[in-house]
Amino acid sequence: MFRKSLTALALMGVASHGAASVLTNVVGEVVLTPQATTTLKAVAAPDFALEIEAASIAAGSVANVTFSKAPTNANLVTVTHSGGVVLSYSGATNDGKTLNYTTADVIVDGDVITFQGTEFAIADVSSTPISVDASFSNVGSGIDPATAKLELITETATDQYGLSVTLDANAVVDVEAARYAFDPVAGDEITFATTDTDGDTEAVALGEQRGTVVGAVLTGVTYTLSGDFAWAEDIAEDPVVAGFQLAAGAVDCAGGGAVTELAGDDAPTATSYKFSTTSGASVTCTLTPQAVASEIVLPTAEFEVSSTVAYDDLADDAVAGADAAAEAAAGTQAVAAEDAGEWTINGAETTVFAVPFGAEVESHSIFVSNSGTTTGAITGSMRWNGNDAVVFSLGNIEAGANKYLNIIEALTAAGELPPFGRADITFTVNAPKAAIAITAGYNTANGRTNLFVEDQTSIDTIF
Repeated sequence: MFRKSLTALALMGVASHGAASVLTNVVGEVVLTPQATTTLKAVAAPDFALEIEAASIAAGSVANVTFSKAPTNANLVTVTHSGGVVLSYSGATNDGKTLNYTTADVIVDGDVITFQGTEFAIADVSSTPISVDASFSNVGSGIDPATAKLELITETATDQYGLSVTLDANAVVDVEAARYAFDPVAGDEITFATTDTDGDTEAVALGEQRGTVVGAVLTGVTYTLSGDFAWAEDIAEDPVVAGFQLAAGAVDCAGGGAVTELAGDDAPTATSYKFSTTSGASVTCTLTPQAVASEIVLPTAEFEVSSTVAYDDLADDAVAGADAAAEAAAGTQAVAAEDAGEWTINGAETTVFAVPFGAEVESHSIFVSNSGTTTGAITGSMRWNGNDAVVFSLGNIEAGANKYLNIIEALTAAGELPPFGRADITFTVNAPKAAIAITAGYNTANGRTNLFVEDQTSIDTIF
């Protein structure tokens, strides 16, 4: 076993009847992240010093040092006096939270008493700081307790590591190329990095100050890009290998130190791409479609990035002479997914607002017309009653054709038919925008026909 010593000078004050003692020289409390203390058993408080500002304090007086939690090493705290006066430990009171020290001689104005190495169980460290104040007793004239407490150790309420996405996927799929390429670029990029609330991420030896926040030391990160990666499968591999095989160059991630694509159970799939890095520095993943000749359709897809950070906590800091096996103390923190952008298409997109559903609606009359020479796939995206968007397929519209869009049938098949109310539906057609037109209406149960305008933006052309 070994003890951790995270030290800083401390400053606190003690009020009195005109003259008293003051706890001085606070640099800052020890602030720990939850990851810093994963396997830590105890943590040492910063040093604090009691400076005498009275004419004298009689021999035999008792210095009472009271903490908000009971120290785990009460009889081992180092107490020194600038003038050489001995302060003897005379036991703990107040359920172990007050340490008492009896003076062997007179203490005079300007003397300084320093307390070092007070340790506390890590179970007592939380977002409520461990604090300390002090007073003297049995001095005849009396010296008041401190009017303010010094905060010594606290723990942050949030995890140390997070994710920051600085560049989102935003490519536009080119329908003129039959959705096999981007318009106008060849690839798309997502850039992200691991954030760290610890201002000092380097391991330190015993007794060295860590700064305002004391955190774990990052040792590596595993990232997961989630989305539709079916477009990235190598369909022309030779020889053929079972399972999903990523095409060379389709996904290329660099940065964050050494990057390693994961294999085995974590190998690339049609819905995720996983890799590890040796640091939390910025990573850029470039997504590049395969050659148009491969005729692999690019989706309109959303992407997310999540991670798991590996770290060494404070129990793994280097300590001279410690057993190497006992020093092995590591942990991981899962970081929630962040939005990493989406792919759209440069085809036709029309929104029909307030489409009714329920018993009074006899039928919808929604048609798409294609005056061009390219067949287009039709997709609907419905928002109803404040719920997340529901995406459903409506088949294809042939070149030079008109098509009835049976949204009741499509939503019923998808198990998403609204029982009542109205919904906004966006129709996307994978064909050149200039060639596509959508008209919409509905019939009520009494046979009345109600027509929608083609799009909300079309209202301006009516007047």
